Amino acid sequence: MDQTARRGRIHQHHSGRAARHRRAAQFWATWAIGNSAGGDRHRYVKTHFSKNTWVELGVYRFTGTPRVELTNTTDDGTADEDIAWDAIAFQPLSGKPKHMVVAMGDSYTSGEGAGAYSPESDRDHGKSSWNACRRSPNAWPRKVTLPGQTKSVGALADSFDPALGFQFTACSGAKTYQMTQGNPNAWGSDGNFHEKTQIDSGVLSADTTLVMLTIGGNDARFDNKIQTCVMEGCPSETSMKADIDTAVAETRTVLEQVHAQAPNAAISLMGYPLLFSRTQACSTLVSVVAGPNGDGDFHHGDKNTQLCW
Repeated sequence: MDQTARRGRIHQHHSGRAARHRRAAQFWATWAIGNSAGGDRHRYVKTHFSKNTWVELGVYRFTGTPRVELTNTTDDGTADEDIAWDAIAFQPLSGKPKHMVVAMGDSYTSGEGAGAYSPESDRDHGKSSWNACRRSPNAWPRKVTLPGQTKSVGALADSFDPALGFQFTACSGAKTYQMTQGNPNAWGSDGNFHEKTQIDSGVLSADTTLVMLTIGGNDARFDNKIQTCVMEGCPSETSMKADIDTAVAETRTVLEQVHAQAPNAAISLMGYPLLFSRTQACSTLVSVVAGPNGDGDFHHGDKNTQLCW
């Protein structure tokens, strides 16, 4: 990259050949981006892409010769596993992209159910290396068309358009504590699956212009509430309100931390869809997905289980 270039997009090539993860330990790599404005930046990236692919680390402003370093020392491992990569590419940019966008949050943002999930985010069900974040190219943040653009976020991102920088960290099942700063209480749990908490992933900065997210539904236990309503009868209004009030307070913490990391960004907290009619009674035929192991998660090829009463 020309040393006079002050901005650039960094890509890492994952060969898909040499990475050998001998134990169920570290599944992401730590990249240090040197000589970037504001000091060295760190980007945490999953390594299980399973194929030759270029992985974008982000768009950065440099104050000197760009430097990129990789370490396999990660918080969930012991620094003795191989991490495969064989090239770094820099895309010089004449200026900051007009839109620096981050999509974060839970399954409603990751695209659960939309299919074609990125391989590192949908693998190894039933194993300690399981990841079910399920980030889909069909997720709604990639369908958005931003002001002044004629193409969607996904189309711009896929073509590395200089008008856009896009990072996607949403994870199915995520709760607020799996977004906020600090390592998870347990690695590999539903909602983070050995991934860093989303705010700590390195995607947010003062350059970020827009953060899109959904969060709070899992904290309010909406999946459990719906199941209980269908199978046993709905919980009391008092119980529902208590869980929602708690989720609202925890969501506020998420938004405050997002703003601290991305002080110049507009934050778009999206709501959840209306799942049931407010005026029409539910049908007595309910279709649910039990999952092959009864875990309540949908996996490709699962059949619906229909309950009638």
